[in-house]
Amino acid sequence: MINYTNIRRNMVECQIRTNSVTDEAVLSAFGSTPRELFLPEPLRGAAYVDEDIVLRDVGIMLEPLVHARMLQAAAPKPDDIALCIGDCTGYASAILASLVTTVVTLEEKAGVLDRARKLWIGMDICNIALIRGRPRLGCPEHAPYSLIFIGGAIPAIPQNMIDQLAPEGRIAAVLRESDRQPAGVITVLRKEKDGLITAHSPYGACTPYLREFTPSSSFIF
Repeated sequence: MINYTNIRRNMVECQIRTNSVTDEAVLSAFGSTPRELFLPEPLRGAAYVDEDIVLRDVGIMLEPLVHARMLQAAAPKPDDIALCIGDCTGYASAILASLVTTVVTLEEKAGVLDRARKLWIGMDICNIALIRGRPRLGCPEHAPYSLIFIGGAIPAIPQNMIDQLAPEGRIAAVLRESDRQPAGVITVLRKEKDGLITAHSPYGACTPYLREFTPSSSFIF
């Protein structure tokens, strides 16, 4: 029998903490959330590998280190209202839910997150609101958000998402301007109180594109 508890601890201590992720709240979220449960049974043995997991025709589960670095750079706060885009398993939303007050999760295809909803209930996670919508459009009806987490690579951050940010709000994504680039960069965009937009790009990341943001010349999983 696989001891996922030990493997999860090793993921945190050997993959994440040793690679410049020091935020204890972020580390605790990854250490307490059973990543394997959010994957189909045949893929659970690969839940803690240090690479993205591609779920064909659905999306991706981010590589743990990239995921953790994005969150640390975005600096989630307990009073944040977060929008989660590109979460096809429910795992990213579960991680966020332990770090902020409310998570609004966009479900691109009806039914994709039905199993995740049951997992959230079983884990006593009650601060996730599941909304059907297109990732590229965000979710303006529940804006503004103090944090928008985009769980995959995109060529650029759409203006409509910037418009959905509250003052001092942040957007975390992997920016990869062209499919000819082998890698993108983890980028956190921040809207200052005066409306000025600043950006911080601390790390590179070889992250696949989110389906709806994939350049037309790229292969789509």
